[in-house]
This record gives sequence, structure tokens and C-alpha cells, in this order.
Amino acid sequence: APFDLFAAANVSFVDAAVKAGACDGATKAPYARGRVVVWVKKGTVAPPEKLEDLLDARFKRLSLANPEHAPYGAAAKAALEQAGLWSALEPRLVYGENVRTALQFAQSGNVDAALVALSLVVGDHDNPWLLVPDRLHPPLEQALVVCNRGGQRDGAKKFAELVASPEGRALMQRYGFVLP
Repeated sequence: APFDLFAAANVSFVDAAVKAGACDGATKAPYARGRVVVWVKKGTVAPPEKLEDLLDARFKRLSLANPEHAPYGAAAKAALEQAGLWSALEPRLVYGENVRTALQFAQSGNVDAALVALSLVVGDHDNPWLLVPDRLHPPLEQALVVCNRGGQRDGAKKFAELVASPEGRALMQRYGFVLP
């Protein structure tokens, strides 16, 4: 596809694009490390104070991105496994195609809570969320790369430079990312 820049929530996706010849490996750069949260819609159920609270009966259904292909879903699954909660919670899980869909399930009230990216909810001051300890899952190393088939290669390079600049790094932190 004629993309100018590819930014992925998993560095392996960028590596695959480079290996396939779609993107320029010389431009590959880490831009962030993601964090996972448990998000709850205000007024539906009492939010969890700790991850183990998800075992409570008030959390009948939980959503996360499909861990088979979504980086945040894989991290959420790893965190639940590491915390010893996966087996008990697995029957209650609803998988979204991606992390945004998992959040939408909770926003619509179709599930009681969602394990999603901090970057999706960091500015949400109306609904509660709980930060999942990052020691419970492998790091969500995110990277970007300039692609070969886009028509705005120079613009893509400038955008990548902006993300790596002090201004860009401050923006990434403001929107819930840890710097690489």
C-alpha cells in the first residue's frame, strides 16, 4: 500500500514491514513504550482498585484486544496470567479486533471493564481507570519507520524527526506513553 509512515504498537510489525521491503530499515526508530490500563465507564460498576478486583462478580464481562494478533491484547493477557487471574477470568472475556474496539465495548456498556492502552484514556477525566503494573507483562515497545511506496517520503521523515524531538517526546508522554 502507498503509506508514507508506519507506526506500530509492536516493533516486530515494523521489522516485518522492513523485511518485506515495504519500508526503509534505516529510518526505523523506537518512539514509545505503551502501558495497559483497566477502564470502567463511570456509573456502571465500582472501578477496581487493584487488578485482583476483576475477580469480583460485579465484573461479569471484560474486554481486551484479541491477544492472538493485537499487542495490547497480548500484554493484557500476559498481565492477567502473571497475576494468576487468567484462568478465572478467561470465560468472562470478550475480544475486540483491536484495542480501540475493546474500549468501545466498555464505552457502550456491553462489558463492565476493558483492558486497553493508556494512550486511549489518559485524557479521560470522567471515567476511572487503573494502571496495570508494567512488571506484569512484556514491554510494549513501539516503533515507526518511513515507507517506500508513499508519495510524501520527505514529509514522513520530518514527522519521524518531530516525534523524536524534545517537543515530540513531551507530547508522547502527555498522551500516556513512556519514552523508549
